[in-house]
Amino acid sequence: MNRIAFALPLACALTSAHAVARVPEDAIKAVDAYSEALMAADCPAVVRMSGVLSRHPEATESLCSTYAEWKQRGLVERLRAPTAFLSSGQDRLAVVPNSRITVTDDRPMINNGVYIVYSNDAGRSWKIVDIGCDHLADWVKGVYPAYDGRPAFGATVDRPTASR
Repeated sequence: MNRIAFALPLACALTSAHAVARVPEDAIKAVDAYSEALMAADCPAVVRMSGVLSRHPEATESLCSTYAEWKQRGLVERLRAPTAFLSSGQDRLAVVPNSRITVTDDRPMINNGVYIVYSNDAGRSWKIVDIGCDHLADWVKGVYPAYDGRPAFGATVDRPTASR
């Protein structure tokens, strides 16, 4: 089930890259599948789709343990509308904010994060980077070389907060 109803058009001016009006459906499907796998603690699927874990297998065991713990705590993730889509040569990149809700000490905890879904082969395949820190621009530059710092993505990452 696609949890992002529409990819919002975004007009951005970049000098070394250009924005396109619509996030490709395959990119949205990729981030949706990644989110579903993460909620199910399906670690092999997450690793296969990850733009980080496939390159750093030494982190897989601890992250898989974390995903299992999140599943045990009832993780529910909601994807929000993409805040940007960029295209330059063979490179494509979309920024998709997410919110994760788990229960800790009988209280719901909410954590806002960001997914970067990117392709280096003109959209034939997509990888996901799960951003849980404040270094979104650094990660974007790492997978999308044409990024020059603009646009600001309108997405934030924060620490978990308790709600009543």
